[in-house]
Amino acid sequence: MVVVEMRTPKSSNDYGTIEKAFYAEYVFQTNAAAIAKKFLAEDNVTTKEEFYKFIERDDVTGCDWIKFLIDKGFLF
Repeated sequence: MVVVEMRTPKSSNDYGTIEKAFYAEYVFQTNAAAIAKKFLAEDNVTTKEEFYKFIERDDVTGCDWIKFLIDKGFLF
């Protein structure tokens, strides 16, 4: 059995979460945390506080998946 936490949109850049349990024959993991670390390192973001300052910039978009990883404790 696998429990998956999924993101559900509330509003712009704000997501809720729901959990769903199901049986699966195969489970695949992605290297999302490693990819996020690489992206953040390119912009010299090394802490949670720096990340939250970074996403306030007008030229930064699409960081919701990284925010999710940080909020759940996979990064920093």
